[in-house]
Amino acid sequence: MPAWHGRFVGPGSASVTCSPHARPPAGRGKSDAFDAVAAAQSVLGIEVASLLEPRADGDRNALRILLDARRMMARKRSADRLALTAITRTTELGVDARAALRDAQIRNIAAWRARSRDSRADRGAR
Repeated sequence: MPAWHGRFVGPGSASVTCSPHARPPAGRGKSDAFDAVAAAQSVLGIEVASLLEPRADGDRNALRILLDARRMMARKRSADRLALTAITRTTELGVDARAALRDAQIRNIAAWRARSRDSRADRGAR
């Protein structure tokens, strides 16, 4: 039997999440459409009152929020490092960016300030 849980979303409607252990038909890959159909079929005919209530309150919810924020910040950090590397590779700023930028290089770049002798492109990059 699949693992499932549900929660009332509003009057007359319920949200059900299911993780069936079914396999896709032979020769076809797994897809979201297959998962959606399998999840819906696995809970048909089950009384809504018997669905499990997901644990989404209190400490568990706070931990979920913190972990999501951590993942988002890690992705943002990676994107920012890649963007900075791209800028240093395409603009002559005196930084060796043939390899990924090291932390010391990033600290050095962060301390840069615009200089009066910089070209317009260099000022934009700094």
